[in-house]
Parts: sequence; C-alpha cells; structure tokens
Amino acid sequence: MNQLLEDLIKVMTLERIEINLFRGESRDIGSPQVFGGQVLGQALVAATATVESREVHSLHAYFLRRGDFNSPIVYEVDRAWDGKHFSTRRVIAIQHGQQIFNLSASFQLPENGLDHQIAMPDVPAPETLPDMESQYRAALAKAPENMRRIMQQKRPFESRLVRPPEFNRPEKSPPLKYVWFRAVDKLPDDEALHRGLLAYVSDFHLLDTALRPTQ
Repeated sequence: MNQLLEDLIKVMTLERIEINLFRGESRDIGSPQVFGGQVLGQALVAATATVESREVHSLHAYFLRRGDFNSPIVYEVDRAWDGKHFSTRRVIAIQHGQQIFNLSASFQLPENGLDHQIAMPDVPAPETLPDMESQYRAALAKAPENMRRIMQQKRPFESRLVRPPEFNRPEKSPPLKYVWFRAVDKLPDDEALHRGLLAYVSDFHLLDTALRPTQ
C-alpha cells in the first residue's frame, strides 16, 4: 500500500483506553495546528466503535480550539441514545485538559426508505483534468508564504480541480467548488474506515470554498 495512505489508516486507528474513551495520534500536514479533518475523522471513528450494525448517516461538528499535533487527543463518547432503528452519539475531543472539538452523529440500521441527492453537476470527467499537485506547482509562486508549506505536502488522496486554484486576488464567487478525489491506493474493504476517511478528506477544500463570496 502507498506509505502515506497506510500511515493515515494508522492515524485513523484509535487506541481504546476505556469502554467509551479513545486516544488518537496526530500528523503535521504543514498547518500550524492539527488538521481539522483528522479530528473530524477520528471522532467519527470513535463514535462508530460504540455502535453495532448501524451506519452513520448524518453528523454535525464544532471546532472549538486549535489542536496540538505534538500531543495525543482523547475522544470521549457519550452513548446518548440507542433505539430500535437509530443510535445517537456525542463525542468530545480533549487535549491539554480542554475541549478542542465536539461532534454529534446519528446512526441507522441499513434499511430501505426515502432517498434523495443533489443532481450531478455538468463538469469535465476527471481523466480530462490535471492532478491538483501539478496545478498547485503552477500557482506556487503566487501563493502566500504561509500557504506554500501546506501546498507542498504530499497527500494520501489524489484530487483534480475543475477550476485551477487562484491565490492572487481571486474574484468573488458563489461558495461552490467542484473537485474529483480518490485515495491514492486501494483501501481495505471496511465501510467504517471509508466513512472516517471521507470525513477526513472533506476538510481539504472547505475553508477556501466558504471564503469565496468574501474574497
């Protein structure tokens, strides 16, 4: 397996220190604090470990304080509710005696029911687009210094942006960003791991997308 992806799976594999307590390690990906997607993914993994035969279908999270990637993070899971079809979990991430993050997640037994999704946007196929690393290399000279370290980091996911990145006074635009992405190597056949990694990667493009209307 690709070494970066193998290491990420290790990060997503938490140490169980009590029935509802878990401990996770962190990685420096170039930012001054723990990557938010890592905390989100680990919290979801902790919550999932306390649920049997149910899949997460929704979650909500708050980032409260910066995380320190030099110290472990403890995840405390509150088993708020276990019903006939649904389970609810609350997770508090603690570091240096303080809450840095909390999450609420709902899990459901796999069953048929109402289903809906947003229509697929009209975008180019991923095979027709350059990979994000090559796009970032082209834009690196125009990027602020504090962003270059993050942009130069190798990642366990391959991404392809429909619109090239803009760092030199980008124009205001709606908070939308179209990205194709996938893991750089084959993953184990583990549904819970896949969902945790999806939570992890969801944070890579979140902030700059949200800021587009204000730029």
